Amino acid sequence: MDTSSPSSSSLYILVIAHPDDECMFFLPTLLHFRSVMGSAQVWVVCLSNGNYEGKGSLREMELKTACRIVGVHKCFCVNVLPDDPRATWPATTISRALDAVLLETLQQDDHFSSLTLLTFDQGGVSGHSNHVDTYRGVQYWLSHHHDHTNTTTFQNKLVTGWKLATVSNILVKYIPILWLPCILYFHLFTPAGWCLYWTSSIRLVWRAMAAHSSQFVWYRRLSVVFSQYSYSNAWSEIQILKEE
Repeated sequence: MDTSSPSSSSLYILVIAHPDDECMFFLPTLLHFRSVMGSAQVWVVCLSNGNYEGKGSLREMELKTACRIVGVHKCFCVNVLPDDPRATWPATTISRALDAVLLETLQQDDHFSSLTLLTFDQGGVSGHSNHVDTYRGVQYWLSHHHDHTNTTTFQNKLVTGWKLATVSNILVKYIPILWLPCILYFHLFTPAGWCLYWTSSIRLVWRAMAAHSSQFVWYRRLSVVFSQYSYSNAWSEIQILKEE
């Protein structure tokens, strides 16, 4: 994922499951985009409004506020699926939702030549089933638009997909200094098909997460300070599903 010199024809789309996912897990990437994007655009597509506790409308507004803070150009809360870890989110439903958002929006603004989709990986970062299903839905969407020339396109635009690596080791996940050797390794010997973004702007991370005031309880405050996802994001390309 090359963001060193993005052009105005580049569009980056972060696909999340719930309002506050963008702050809990993806802020190092969004803040990197904010600093280097120039005229390229960054959008967020959220698949539910986080209505698990009956606060869906409020959480939608909080999401839009947080996105403004971190420089996201457009935010879509499509709310096609329930915020419920017991619910299964069909990949086909997610794929149709992405089609609908992109078709409608790109008809109004059609100057982009490339699309980059970003989301969770198969571990869901936190293990939440809605996160895992979001990954599977994005992977399905990419595979659905993959053609016989071994390229993925949507409305004649080249498409790539990237997934955020789940950190399974609890100590590495919540003691950021233990991740420093990995950051150094990435800078010296970046593995093929991987990239890493990091930030030291912890105050901005706190401010963005605080915009989700209904969710900013004590353990999420601790997460802002101690979670590895507040400081760095490691990405790898999403593999296209093979036709059976």
